[in-house]
Amino acid sequence: MISSRRNGVLLTVSTALLLVFAAASLSVPPPLQAQSEALVLHLGWTNVTYDGEILPVDQALGAAAGAIEVIWRWDAVDQAWSGWIPSIPALSALTTLATGDVLWVRASLAIDWIPSRGVLFERARIRVNDAQAIDVEIADTASRRSRGLMFRQSLPAEEGMIFLFAADSSGGFWMKDTFVPLSIAYIDSAGVIITIRDMEPLSTAIVSPSGPYRWALEMNQGWFAASGVEVGDSVRFTGQ
Repeated sequence: MISSRRNGVLLTVSTALLLVFAAASLSVPPPLQAQSEALVLHLGWTNVTYDGEILPVDQALGAAAGAIEVIWRWDAVDQAWSGWIPSIPALSALTTLATGDVLWVRASLAIDWIPSRGVLFERARIRVNDAQAIDVEIADTASRRSRGLMFRQSLPAEEGMIFLFAADSSGGFWMKDTFVPLSIAYIDSAGVIITIRDMEPLSTAIVSPSGPYRWALEMNQGWFAASGVEVGDSVRFTGQ
């Protein structure tokens, strides 16, 4: 296969032609400061700041997805564009949108874009005392920890949510906008449960730990007692 070198980056001729075609057909404008107005998209290009939650692009677009031809995000650190181009999937390097992203959006018609407010949680499996296996959603960013299990009507019997912090924390949790009765286990940096508390739906009372913790595990209320899990037991992540 014939190749050419330009600016120190090796590109195949076929890839280079595809990039030239895409750039010419999409006419990407230069990066600018985003407007402060709401996400109102005009026919053609609109410069906006995304204010939704971290989500895959198609989910973040919601009902506006069918009207959007391309999205470009300028990365000021890398000094490079990444784009979401549904008509050319191979060039869609932009896979998720995050709060505060400055975007150029090209729409085929004028439309209001109401970003989805759901939060995307990754999943993992943990074990308590190397025996009890639990599937959990991971709340490891400020937006995910803030949302937690709010607004849900139920939680599967053997599933929960684990909150991860980069350093020890001593702050408590509350149940604002949370409808499911929960129990919470505060876990220290060694993976040892230091406190287990019950929490009542919709309560704004702060439920505090007995000391500094690094993780917090929320399960259906009564799960820890019914499973024989107590203070002093250990928790670890596992791929099995």
